[in-house]
Amino acid sequence: MRPLKINLIHMKKYAYILILTLFSVGCDDFLEEDTRGILSPDGFYATEAQANAGVFGLYNILKNNNLYGRNLFNYTTWGTDEMTCSRRFGAANPLLDASLSTSDLGWTVATWNSLNSLVVNANSVFSGVNNSSIDPEIKSRILAEAIFLRSVGYYHLTHMFGDVVYHKEDLPIDELAELGETPAEEIVADLVADLAATEDDLPTSYESSEAIRATRWAAKTLRMKLLLWQGAWAEAEAVGKDIIDNSGLTLEPEFATLWDNDVDGFTSETIWQMIYAFDLDTSPLTDFYVPRLRDEPANQSDRQALETALDANGDGFTGFGLLIPSDPFIASLSADDTRTPVNFTQEYEGISLKFPYTPKFQNFDQETSPRFNHGDNSIVFRLADIYLMLAEALNEQNQSAEALTYINVVRARAYEPDRPDLVGLTQDAVRQEISNERRWELAGEGHRRYDLIRWGTYIETVRNYDYGPLFDPSGIQDHQVLFPLDPEQVRLTPGLVQTPGYQ
Repeated sequence: MRPLKINLIHMKKYAYILILTLFSVGCDDFLEEDTRGILSPDGFYATEAQANAGVFGLYNILKNNNLYGRNLFNYTTWGTDEMTCSRRFGAANPLLDASLSTSDLGWTVATWNSLNSLVVNANSVFSGVNNSSIDPEIKSRILAEAIFLRSVGYYHLTHMFGDVVYHKEDLPIDELAELGETPAEEIVADLVADLAATEDDLPTSYESSEAIRATRWAAKTLRMKLLLWQGAWAEAEAVGKDIIDNSGLTLEPEFATLWDNDVDGFTSETIWQMIYAFDLDTSPLTDFYVPRLRDEPANQSDRQALETALDANGDGFTGFGLLIPSDPFIASLSADDTRTPVNFTQEYEGISLKFPYTPKFQNFDQETSPRFNHGDNSIVFRLADIYLMLAEALNEQNQSAEALTYINVVRARAYEPDRPDLVGLTQDAVRQEISNERRWELAGEGHRRYDLIRWGTYIETVRNYDYGPLFDPSGIQDHQVLFPLDPEQVRLTPGLVQTPGYQ
């Protein structure tokens, strides 16, 4: 994309900010969203409490439905080789049909706006705290946190949209409206430098009451992902080994523990997660994985038995049942892999179901997790991801033997009985093992689309994939590796240029 010359009336300058904030997710979410980036931050952050409140406002943006509350997981899962949809559904259709266009945008506009709202507000928090007189050590920590959260915004913006408007200051409205786009490669390089300079100002851990807050290890994980995007293999290797050797984190002995609703993400393996609360601060994502009762069971003669079993357990099929594992993904699973029953089931209490489901994201408990009222946390980063990214960084440096040692750690937990360690594979064979293990280990966790893009296999994978009889992705075009922008936003915002390939 290229920057445009500016010659627009003031009304259009204001439209840029209004689009980023007011239209992020609709009126209800806007009322909950911190929009102080459109105002001067002076005087907002005179105390530590005010600075912390500003940072928590950023997490609230991240948790909304358009980001980690729903869309980021859906948009990095649908349209890959993991999940499909149980029926035709608005936001899923353009991804599974590979028909995303300027006239069929799905939820991309809302996600784009929320990511930019995160950036605008992170800059506001940074500016206000930086100009405050709070304790220097606390200031350094909060500034590093604002940089991390801004970097999260740009991590997704560059992966989803490519070149975007890039800014790190709390700019006046007129200046912000006139910014042109920056190449994605330059943005990523700057994010890597910012994270490297500030990540050690973050604490190594938080108490559970603040577990949503980014630690040093979360910032290092994000930097590692960006380094892989750059192909900076040696630097990514160093970061990965730092996390594994020094974080104190360990893989959970049992894969299923990661998804135990009683544990709910507070595990020895979790690096960073979104925190939600029943009856207070809820997430809709669980509903996408919980079955819809009217769809089930497979045999209607079992309907009464199903309802009786659900009632006896205090459970309910009260979700939407939209995100389901695809047939090729199910076929790739192994009976001796302990991840298989966590990634796929098609029965409840021995009763056959019409659709397959992914238990790792389900919660049927009607007392603590009824429809539209889920307090289930969402893991964003965890340690197994680090092991597999480190294996990738080593393998791309022709250190395939060492790469296999890290893959084997993940496999050792996965298979029962234990499979022999992988040894003596070629570099290409190790690449395939990494792809396979990431698919089975991290299914639905929001990594697959970006993995396929990084490996240069996204278009080929989707073009030849079987999402079932309701969807046909065979017509996907090369430009659809990125998402389109809303034409109306492009028209109103002088610095924006439509993603190449979209008209």
